Amino acid sequence: MVIEKTVSKDYIKCEESDTVSSVLGKLAQTKFKSVLVYNGKNFLGVLSRRRMLSIASDPSKTKVSKYLLRVPRLSLQTELNDAAELLLASTVEALPVFDKDKLLGIVKGLDLAKAYLLETVANLSVSEVEIEKPSPLKKTDKMSQALKILLDEKVDHALLFDGRELEGLISVSDILKYVALPLEGDSYQEREKLSSLLVSDFATMGVQGLHTATRSASVAEALSSMQKLGTRDLIIEENGKVFGLLTARSVIISLLQLEKEVELNVRQSGLSKTSLNDSQVRELKTFCLNESSKFKNKFGQVDSFFFRFKEMKSSGNSHKYSVHLKIAVGSDEIKTEAVAWDLQKAVKACFKNMTSLLKKDAGRRKR
Repeated sequence: MVIEKTVSKDYIKCEESDTVSSVLGKLAQTKFKSVLVYNGKNFLGVLSRRRMLSIASDPSKTKVSKYLLRVPRLSLQTELNDAAELLLASTVEALPVFDKDKLLGIVKGLDLAKAYLLETVANLSVSEVEIEKPSPLKKTDKMSQALKILLDEKVDHALLFDGRELEGLISVSDILKYVALPLEGDSYQEREKLSSLLVSDFATMGVQGLHTATRSASVAEALSSMQKLGTRDLIIEENGKVFGLLTARSVIISLLQLEKEVELNVRQSGLSKTSLNDSQVRELKTFCLNESSKFKNKFGQVDSFFFRFKEMKSSGNSHKYSVHLKIAVGSDEIKTEAVAWDLQKAVKACFKNMTSLLKKDAGRRKR
């Protein structure tokens, strides 16, 4: 399926010579979050809101060109999975769509994630997808720590906790209002340095009104809620426990992985009987998928991969695992196994064994 039906007009345009303050002022008058930057009739790229968090000069005198990101152009015939990979690689929330040099609109990550979901596995639950887990904050932390999390971990929100209890959140949008939009009777020079202020000065405190979803909710419903609320993420919370943030990016990553599993014919068994949590299971599946892909690229003729995991004896919080790997090569099935205290090491050992077996088999065939 192509992206044609996901194209929207939810953006504003600006010139590279416009100031940060003037552009953010225009954004504040709309519900849009995407800014396309031009030089006359020439498209240059998109404005990164997150990168503007690091602004160190007067925003009323700083040109938006300083925070410009060059991005690929999509066409109406770009496939959903291709657009998804380009969006992830570009680390932006939307990509422009052109017909030659004519701008047709943008494709937002949220709309792309939902269309891609409905095209592939519409009945996916939140517990089956990647969840962003930004480092936690306390209201007494300095803003320098919050800025580092938002910039380095590429999230729009960071969560505040009192112990294990969710206490509030802080957003890119709220910080940018302080950074770039002057208050009455205020000037940039008179302001206290942002990094020295407290998180509590910017955070939305209290849990009432925070946008949440449960792990048992369907991803389709969660994405629809995000579209309706105009937010880029939802807090995943269940029985008083916070698991992290569901974002368009995390959904797209999971969908690309699932598609790759189908393409490579990779299956797993036994993980539900181990003590691994959801995050560890997803991490292991990703590792197995990547190792399978590398193995197939090397040997080419592998038709399928089947992993069977078993948790064995334990020592304190550590567990010993056995991994059985079976691959299909034409009408032949080749099996191997490995045991280790680290699951990834066991998987790697299986592929090392399998490499030796295939090389021996190739040697016998030559003779």
